[in-house]
Amino acid sequence: MNHRHDAVCERSPATTLSCSQTPSTIGAMTGRLRTVWALWLVVGALVALLVPAVARPAAAAVPPTERSDVAGGGGDAAGELAALHTPLLRVQQQPVACGPGEPYRVMAVEALFGREGVVLRTPDGTVNAPTEADLADSAGDWYLDIPGDALSPGCSYEQLFDQWRTPPVIYAHVFSDPDDPATLVLQYWFFYLYNDWNDRHEGDWEMIQLFFDAPDARSAIGTEPRLVAFAQHEGAEVSDWSDDVLQVVDGTRPVVYVAAGSHASYFQAERWFGKSAQSGFGCDDTRAPSEAVSPEVVLLDDDALPTWAGFRGHWGEKQPSFNNGPTGPNMKTQSTNPVRWVDEEGRRGAANLPAEGTKVTDAFCAVASYASQFLFRLLQQPLFTGTFLVGLLLVLTVLLRRTRWRPVFTRPVRARRAGGQIIRAAISTVRRRPLLYMRIGALLPLAGLLATIIQTVVLRFTELGDVADVADRGSASSGIGALLLGSLFIGPATATVSVAAMIATLRIDADEPVSWRIVVAEVWQRRRIVLFSLLLTTSLAGLTASTVLLPLGLVLLAMWAVAVPAALVDSAPLWLSRRLTRRRRLRSLALGGAAFTLAAVVPAACGLLALLVTDWSFAVVNLIDGVVGLLLVPTAGIISLLQFGDLRERLGYGTLPD
Repeated sequence: MNHRHDAVCERSPATTLSCSQTPSTIGAMTGRLRTVWALWLVVGALVALLVPAVARPAAAAVPPTERSDVAGGGGDAAGELAALHTPLLRVQQQPVACGPGEPYRVMAVEALFGREGVVLRTPDGTVNAPTEADLADSAGDWYLDIPGDALSPGCSYEQLFDQWRTPPVIYAHVFSDPDDPATLVLQYWFFYLYNDWNDRHEGDWEMIQLFFDAPDARSAIGTEPRLVAFAQHEGAEVSDWSDDVLQVVDGTRPVVYVAAGSHASYFQAERWFGKSAQSGFGCDDTRAPSEAVSPEVVLLDDDALPTWAGFRGHWGEKQPSFNNGPTGPNMKTQSTNPVRWVDEEGRRGAANLPAEGTKVTDAFCAVASYASQFLFRLLQQPLFTGTFLVGLLLVLTVLLRRTRWRPVFTRPVRARRAGGQIIRAAISTVRRRPLLYMRIGALLPLAGLLATIIQTVVLRFTELGDVADVADRGSASSGIGALLLGSLFIGPATATVSVAAMIATLRIDADEPVSWRIVVAEVWQRRRIVLFSLLLTTSLAGLTASTVLLPLGLVLLAMWAVAVPAALVDSAPLWLSRRLTRRRRLRSLALGGAAFTLAAVVPAACGLLALLVTDWSFAVVNLIDGVVGLLLVPTAGIISLLQFGDLRERLGYGTLPD
């Protein structure tokens, strides 16, 4: 007897400039920037703490232990076993419609049948509003086409899902593996209306499976599963039932953390790295705030399978590459050889991204997102996108050819240089004294190592890392706390290395004694300038990281491009930088971009390459980032210093300090 139970679901002048023209001082400017920076941190922390607190009551409204009955299983042993181990899904909340978060929940495929706008496309023609019977005698070139554009979805699929108002449903299948009859397999299949990740396609099938050392379902009811496998992009993550990594409620129900957009299944609430030939590569996010979804289970009985279970076509519209509609469970290896699938594609553990948000991992997530967006546009509008890319390369070539790259001279610091000469002179300066600048830059990997150690201790042994409660695991407040812990070390280290490289270069230019110890001592004496550099770069980074404030951030970046080296010789660095860069803002922005590329993009690119072609841990990858930055961050600081010297020479302002 079929039985259903309601299931619940829980972002220049050419004249000399004078300092007497403004009352500003480094201390005053530092104080203002420090105030703004502190306010940003306070507001961000409050938002991170309040949002989960506000959202949590909605999630708590559904008892996480509520159990769904099994439809289609009657009272037989297979249905009882499937009901006993019904997974509890943790799905990210979506506070605002069509905004960040996960809008889709598991649904019954029957909701697609007889729907106006849904089309079954075959080589022989199309069927509008197809019924389940229309799926019989299907072939691999049949497509169920859901209303909408898979590559440019907008909010259409989300609105369609809300309109249909389908309850959460999953499908259970109990069977013995033909290659291992002593192993009983319990699979749960999840269907989602749309996959919105770095691959975009209509329809999305995901699954988990449990292995029992039992000959049949009746014998398995009294035993614990031996192994659990959660399907992800690159295969499956496996765990013994007794492992701490697997969370279980009621002693029998595995907790499945659903990745926002991709719907990959994970054991815990974290940010994850995923890659495969079928779905591309990118970052999965299962972090809180999330809500509990206790789905209804429909048992797929081998003796009375529904017609749709044999559909050999695609559950989504036809699209190029990995944006094509997926095939169903019957076409997957795990349906026919589940043990072999786990042996060949299973692995212990998934690659989680460091909570502190290091340059490599953040850059990887951003690059993956932008690259996938570009790929979507290329697939949609190949002529337009290709023309734009060619035009961009031509503009870049023209800009590079407009500047002079020779001759290259490193001394004096104060001298007229073209943009290309500034970049080459900075590189040559570091190359002539590599040991000195490597010792200066060594602070970066040391700071990253210390940050990792502190974060591990704090998150593992304090309340900030308390993950005993399933609903709060990986909460936003914990993530913000880890980020702030990392910034306490990495941000000041970057500012210190940049200022130290400028000081060392000035001492070399003045033929003064220079060594690592002397530079460290002078940096300590000028520690207020390091603080000024930290606050300035943090403020600018915050502005340029925002889509809305990006134009303002770029204007201020061009205006204050030489503010940090200006602070070494003047008490009004922001004012002086603004006067020096006037009428040269585009050039200042270009040189600032070159410095950023050397200090951030190149090290991150090396880390990205390591992520894609190796199986190294993120600790090793981030170490690669730090090692590459040993010389590149000092080089970026010297570019800013030489740009300052060039502007001073052009405007005839003052002299560099003795």
